Amino acid sequence: ICFDYIEELIHKQEPLTTVLRLLILFSITNSGLPKKHFDYFRQACMRELLHSYGFEHIAMLNNLEKAGLFKKQESKSNWLTIKRALQLVVEDTDTAK
Repeated sequence: ICFDYIEELIHKQEPLTTVLRLLILFSITNSGLPKKHFDYFRQACMRELLHSYGFEHIAMLNNLEKAGLFKKQESKSNWLTIKRALQLVVEDTDTAK
């Protein structure tokens, strides 16, 4: 899962924007983070993130959560709705045309 990759990015001290973009992208496309991952991130990963990048970013992280960009998943993913509405996946794979 991408959380292992995000943790690896934090340990390697990749740019904070890269880490946050991945985390936010995952959160938005899945209508939030699954409860166990959200709780884990809020405790363990947040501590590592602040340790790696500095405590001056704590306000920004709280603001991202308040803005709804980083949140706990309250229902199932809305991927199917998004996929259909934006026609993201071609269902017909007939290449013999």
